[in-house]
Amino acid sequence: MNFSNQKNYQSEVKLSGVLSEFRIALNEEIEAARRHESSSAVPLINGRRIAQIGRNFQYIFQIENVLNFPGDAPGDLYLPGCSPLNVIIVSIDGLAITLSLPEDIGAFVPMARLQSNLAHLMRKLIERIEAHANKTNYVGERIRGVGQVSGTSLPISIDNLSEDLNEYQAKAVASALGYNTTFIWGPPGTGKTKTIGEIGTQLYKSQRSVLLVSHTNIAVDQAILQIAKHIPIDELGKGRVLRVGDPKDLRVNEKADLLLQTHIDRKEEELTTRRQYLLEDINVAIKESLEVSRLISIVEWLGFADRDISKMDQDLGALQEKEKLLEVNISEFKRLADLKIYWIEVAEEAERIQKFIVESEKVKNEISSQSISVSHLNDELTDISEKLAEAQAIYYETTSVGLLTRLWRRLPKPEEQKLIVDKFKLEMGKLGFKLDQHKITLKNTEEKYSQLVSKIETFKKKLGNPVEILRESSVYHERFNQLNEEIQQYGG
Repeated sequence: MNFSNQKNYQSEVKLSGVLSEFRIALNEEIEAARRHESSSAVPLINGRRIAQIGRNFQYIFQIENVLNFPGDAPGDLYLPGCSPLNVIIVSIDGLAITLSLPEDIGAFVPMARLQSNLAHLMRKLIERIEAHANKTNYVGERIRGVGQVSGTSLPISIDNLSEDLNEYQAKAVASALGYNTTFIWGPPGTGKTKTIGEIGTQLYKSQRSVLLVSHTNIAVDQAILQIAKHIPIDELGKGRVLRVGDPKDLRVNEKADLLLQTHIDRKEEELTTRRQYLLEDINVAIKESLEVSRLISIVEWLGFADRDISKMDQDLGALQEKEKLLEVNISEFKRLADLKIYWIEVAEEAERIQKFIVESEKVKNEISSQSISVSHLNDELTDISEKLAEAQAIYYETTSVGLLTRLWRRLPKPEEQKLIVDKFKLEMGKLGFKLDQHKITLKNTEEKYSQLVSKIETFKKKLGNPVEILRESSVYHERFNQLNEEIQQYGG
């Protein structure tokens, strides 16, 4: 152990017994992961988009060697010419790895690199152990055999079971519902998943909750599907059964009510609708407030009217003109108040489009620069190709004639010429790979430019020139503030 690691251990929360042993083992695993980190970037090829789950997209890639990464582990995905993406490892099946990405990167990805962070989950586990070190872990003690198992097996009628279970499976369900700890063991194919699904179903029927976890995504998916078979559709719609994380089994995606993201989207839609109603109520309140304010001003004035009648008789004509102007201003102010939210949103969108315009010019310059680079690489590749063809012709000539003819023609030795041919082939391969990378970068930049132009053109077709929109918005706010000041000045 080096000095820095000793220093870290000394600053940790004091633990003893099994918890201390757990932490030591985890720290050793973290140190091993750190030593392996420099070489842990895994090349991926032939990536295909296979599903969309909520706002995330699942891709499957091919790998050269079998990996031993845990499911739901975080990682960084590196694509040519792009910033790294934070991804989640869904599963690894042989030489295929499934990843969950926060955005769509296309239907096919020819190559990428995955940098995993194996120490992240282990550090989180150490934090949890230290945070709860002084709390009694009853479940952990029972699992280790040092805690007391309590409860009694609940009698269950076969008619009340959702699945056709054998005697041992039914006993496992009865034990899980009654005892505070139950172990279910059996070789593959003995119905463990079906039994776990029945336990979840029975807990639901008795209005009890259950947290189902596993070290593999597919195990959770199969158990969730087993439970969902026996839950009414309207109950699933209320979120009674939720799959947290990215499922591996695509059948889970077909039952949208099982996905946590589905319920998040629904709640977001409800809140958006409620916000719209509140905005409408605010507009109504503004109108009523303006009217009440005008009436209050009139009522307050009436209290002093008897002292001012003589003077008001003299200024009646002027006051009538001011009142007419005030009514006109209030009417216009109400009309402008109804448009306030519209102009705020339109101005924000116009400012965003203005930034897009500036960005599109930068991206356009990038496209020009990248196109020149691609053109130069094409020229270099053509030049190398011509040199390779010439070198190969000389090589074929040296191998097709005898020694005397080769000396008379002053031809090089075949082995020397072969080295020249191989050199040109290597240069050609490197240039070809570099050209492919530049083309991918150029394509991504062109797509980005196309998206920016599309957004700009859509805005212009819908609302017009963003500069003009911002000018009109400024005129609107200036007039709105002017009317507000005039109304306040006259007590409107």
